[in-house]
Amino acid sequence: MYWCYLSSLAGAAQELSGALLVNPYDNAAVALALRQALAMPLAERRSRQESMLNSLRTNTISDWHESFIARLTGSHL
Repeated sequence: MYWCYLSSLAGAAQELSGALLVNPYDNAAVALALRQALAMPLAERRSRQESMLNSLRTNTISDWHESFIARLTGSHL
């Protein structure tokens, strides 16, 4: 089973566009996303999962770290 729902409040929500985004504090929205994920055809679940995995392979934690530090050192606090 491929699960593809994610908190809309998570930073990863911007990167993982294949996920079904939900507000984790909205129980009804979470339930609807789970229902949608469970009813989703296998081919669509796999496609979304592959898209998200490609994003994670391309944008590693090292890439994020380097970008974050570069922004910090370029700013004047």
